[in-house]
Amino acid sequence: MLEKMVGQVASVNTSPTLSAKLINVGFFGCMWEVTPNRYGERGNNRVGEQFTLPAWISGNCFWGV
Repeated sequence: MLEKMVGQVASVNTSPTLSAKLINVGFFGCMWEVTPNRYGERGNNRVGEQFTLPAWISGNCFWGV
């Protein structure tokens, strides 16, 4: 399921802007890229940074999409 979501932006609580784009799905985790904050300026200085999350948490970011 997550492979179909690569390139999509989702709400991610661990992102400094609370928003990130899924860029890669691996066997043990997923790579995310910080996207601009939709609600203000907080964390926008970290846009473009990448971070990983376990696949089970990444799947929850798209729940209901």
